[in-house]
Amino acid sequence: MSNEINISQNITRSVYLFDSINPLSSKEIIKDINTFLIDDAHKPIMLFINSAGGRVVDTLAIHDFMSLCGVKISTVGIGVVASMAVLLLSSGKIGQRYITENTMIHLHLPFGRTEIKGTVAEELSEETDYQTTRLRELLIKYTKGKLDIAKIKGKKGILISPQEAIKLGIVDHISSAKNYEI
Repeated sequence: MSNEINISQNITRSVYLFDSINPLSSKEIIKDINTFLIDDAHKPIMLFINSAGGRVVDTLAIHDFMSLCGVKISTVGIGVVASMAVLLLSSGKIGQRYITENTMIHLHLPFGRTEIKGTVAEELSEETDYQTTRLRELLIKYTKGKLDIAKIKGKKGILISPQEAIKLGIVDHISSAKNYEI
């Protein structure tokens, strides 16, 4: 069975994350999804992701809205999908998570600000530990246990090819340029 698939026929209600994940981009993603829900609460949505990741709390806001909205959201990794953006890619509807053949996935653990000292640093460390645990739990859920970030060491992280992303359960299909009619 080939994991390559043509996604072009499904692109009618598309949302784009082509920036870092921050309060503004998360607001825009949520607004775009909500606009489609108002139009038709049952028709699927595609989320295209080309992002180096960003803030954990803003990623979780997008994730939670995707989970709560009740519509099938397919995800497509294109370009680079890194850091917290990997969580969004993997949280699309099972069977409808795509990646293009030249996409690079980079996954690393959340890390806090290292220049801060004292009590604030301890609080940030606790927050980072919580974020790491939550990211780990969600990735284990979406990859059915095939990807455990506990194996990732340090800030460098790991690079994952599209083929490896399928094996790890991050995505379900690879979409290549040869699938598109021009």
